[in-house]
Amino acid sequence: MASVCRGGGRMYLSRLVLNPLSKEVWRDLGDCRKMHRTVMSGFPTINAANRARAILGVLYRLEMMPHEGSIIAYVQSMTEPEWAALVDKGYLLSHDACGDPEGNPSVKAIGAHYDAICTGDVLRFRILANPTVKVGTSTKADREAGLPKSNGRRVPIVVRDQQVHWLERKAEQNGFELLSATADDTIPDVAQTEMRSVHDGRWRDDQEDRITVYGVMFDGRLRVVDKLAFRNALRVGIGPAKAYGCGLLSVSRAM
Repeated sequence: MASVCRGGGRMYLSRLVLNPLSKEVWRDLGDCRKMHRTVMSGFPTINAANRARAILGVLYRLEMMPHEGSIIAYVQSMTEPEWAALVDKGYLLSHDACGDPEGNPSVKAIGAHYDAICTGDVLRFRILANPTVKVGTSTKADREAGLPKSNGRRVPIVVRDQQVHWLERKAEQNGFELLSATADDTIPDVAQTEMRSVHDGRWRDDQEDRITVYGVMFDGRLRVVDKLAFRNALRVGIGPAKAYGCGLLSVSRAM
């Protein structure tokens, strides 16, 4: 019997081809705080200082395509965006220069596609993630010894096998499993591309507050094991650094 899939919620996916001749584009590419502000400029201002992105459901991912000479931003949201200001100031490549028949920007409603995903579906995926591990957190023994409480800090996972293990744990928490390359292979069919670290441009001052995000692009195949948990992961993202271009899980039907 075919499963009945029901869901709800508006979702939009924007595809923005950035103008490589724009100084503002290169400013933002070198400063993750500024890129965050530029992305959020496409949405209504709401009175929720550090929660606006989550409330509006905004996730984004930058993809550099050196062979084509293009820079693309994919922006997902629960609110329909308005990118006219970026068009007007030349932040986006012109329609003629872009050559995309869908235009630039391109905005699609994708909620129905997410709602159609069911348990058992096999999908191809891409995610720019920020694999980290928390170190220095106070233990029970530390607390019993009267040592100062420490919430620890996140450090990047740089060993490739450990990065995949991190993604496997996230998969288990979010309703999917990574598929192996063959039936007898226990190694997930996942390719990793190490990305450069992005920061917030604070080179000399305020070093303690400086943000550095280490991103890893994962591409592979997955199987949905819990459709509700998986749909939620699609909507809210996976892992840390969502405000700085990580966590957007993109999927398509596997051939």
